[in-house]
Amino acid sequence: MTLLFTVSSALRATPRPIESARWVVLGGALWLAAVGLVGTDWFTRKLLPLQPVYDLLPLLIRGMSSLTPNSGIHPNQTAGALVVLLPVLMAITAGTFKHSISRWQQAASTVATTAVLVILVLTQSRSGYIAALIGCLPIAFVSLDLRRRLRSHPAIWLAGIGGALLIG
Repeated sequence: MTLLFTVSSALRATPRPIESARWVVLGGALWLAAVGLVGTDWFTRKLLPLQPVYDLLPLLIRGMSSLTPNSGIHPNQTAGALVVLLPVLMAITAGTFKHSISRWQQAASTVATTAVLVILVLTQSRSGYIAALIGCLPIAFVSLDLRRRLRSHPAIWLAGIGGALLIG
């Protein structure tokens, strides 16, 4: 919590606080993806046959959890941490914030979003997938201007309601 307040007060003192905040989010997301890549105990076999990929990934951080075979970070914990940042990354990448974004930030946001999505897929966390979808839907709604499209195409509403009824 202290780190959050320190960073937020430091960002207010910069000449471009929004741009600085974007860099902090992008750096944090890349750091989190890197820690997730080398710290997660990739033991899971849930949805996708990714064991050949898991065999190539190193486990450099041990002693984090006694619930995994090699004492690494549990894949669901990694997914939960990544899902928190994913909507913000998607908003930066989609340019939802109406401030100018430099090419460097656009490239960095694309790399960070891709890294987070790849690690999220590797976790095979079903709840992580659902949370990512729920978190990113409002960003897609705003950035793609879906409000206008939904008003003009009521069939989309009917399909969405039908899908919700089918699932639930």
